[in-house]
Amino acid sequence: MSRKPEIVVVAEKRVINSEINMYSEELDFSSLTVTTDIISALQTLGYPVVYYESPATFVENIIKHTNSIVFTNLWGGHHSRNKRSYLSAICESYSIKYI
Repeated sequence: MSRKPEIVVVAEKRVINSEINMYSEELDFSSLTVTTDIISALQTLGYPVVYYESPATFVENIIKHTNSIVFTNLWGGHHSRNKRSYLSAICESYSIKYI
């Protein structure tokens, strides 16, 4: 039986509080609940998961993940119009598979 590929999750784990509302500039992030639930679901399905809270920590460890699949759509960053493309661009540069 073949081993399932390692999944790398890069996402914030922000706690939603009363200061965040529909007028906030802080809406485009992954919450603690969402990130934790996705990691748990992947692990329940038998995938080994590695978690990083930022693209910077992912890049510091990128050499470990040349055969991994990176889950790129959770990291939201802060005040950048290009934030959704950072991880995809990094993966493309290193020929790492991503979704």
